[in-house]
Amino acid sequence: MKSITPNLKVTDIPNSLIFYETILGFKIIMKVPDENPVWVMLKNGNAEIMLQQKESIEEEYPTLKEKESGALTFYTIVEDSKVFYEKIKNNVNIVHHLHVTPYGRKEFSVTDPDGFIFTFAS
Repeated sequence: MKSITPNLKVTDIPNSLIFYETILGFKIIMKVPDENPVWVMLKNGNAEIMLQQKESIEEEYPTLKEKESGALTFYTIVEDSKVFYEKIKNNVNIVHHLHVTPYGRKEFSVTDPDGFIFTFAS
């Protein structure tokens, strides 16, 4: 494998973009269509993620109609989790506040608008 990029089923792309662009610092690198997109690809450093509108992804993959969103976690390495925590803590839903794990990582966890959990560690 050369890479893996998740494609997340989201209920409201504009709302999700507020989280991914404004809070997490991702940039849109592609969207379909250009106006009112139903799919976007985002990039932040080496990390890429795709967001696809619920109705669009369920049409493409009918078995996803039976699946809820948000049943996934992402373990994300950042340069400095304490600095990142301080930057975003007032604008996100925190699952776990910044703490040191038994294996020595500084981590915290948040959810995106659809309930996907992101753990940020350094």
